[in-house]
Amino acid sequence: MRRLIYAGVVGLVLAGIVHITIVLLIPSYAAKDAWAKLAQRGSPWEFSLVSEPGRLNSDLPNVDPAFGIAACRFDLSQSALRVTADGDLPFWSVAIFDRKGRNIYSFNDRTAIERQLL
Repeated sequence: MRRLIYAGVVGLVLAGIVHITIVLLIPSYAAKDAWAKLAQRGSPWEFSLVSEPGRLNSDLPNVDPAFGIAACRFDLSQSALRVTADGDLPFWSVAIFDRKGRNIYSFNDRTAIERQLL
């Protein structure tokens, strides 16, 4: 009976140590979100290439290698945003996410007027 109680106490102490270690490591992992990775790639209000077509390695998980992905950080409290592009692509899509990763607005060539990004 004593061995069982001893094993239970040792198990609880080890579980406590593991939980405290995980809680102390959270800040080091929290700084490695998508926003921080994008901040390392370039300055605000400039697009940076995240994934090129045909490239298999990317910072993003589950990226389709047939698509190119570019991202830009911006702050709408500083000024308005206007996105323009030219060229003839079979498909394009624009999505706006907030700091927490929630999709705020998105559209693509099928929903744009005359399939143009103006």
